[in-house]
Amino acid sequence: MRRHIRPYFATYHNLISLLFLLPVYLFAMCGVSAAPTRRRVDKVLLVGVIMFQTLIVSPTLADWDGRHLIPILSVIFLLAGSGFWLAWDRLQFRGFAAPDNN
Repeated sequence: MRRHIRPYFATYHNLISLLFLLPVYLFAMCGVSAAPTRRRVDKVLLVGVIMFQTLIVSPTLADWDGRHLIPILSVIFLLAGSGFWLAWDRLQFRGFAAPDNN
């Protein structure tokens, strides 16, 4: 996240980045940690892509503009979507969400 929030960026840019990326990262962590057994292989593969990208990029350069985060954001979004739906299902189970009338 700190790659998209810099002191020399506009305050509006930093605020929007924080408000968007923080929930995405939190849902992605939920998606990885609470993976059902049948989806565990998928999660391991997606986390492996993130780790492989990190291992390739981190020793080779100092990334001042976050351009190496862009290729793995799609993987992070997949994990975040999984975490979001998991949280949504749990909220529905507890009665916080609107009931399905079907």
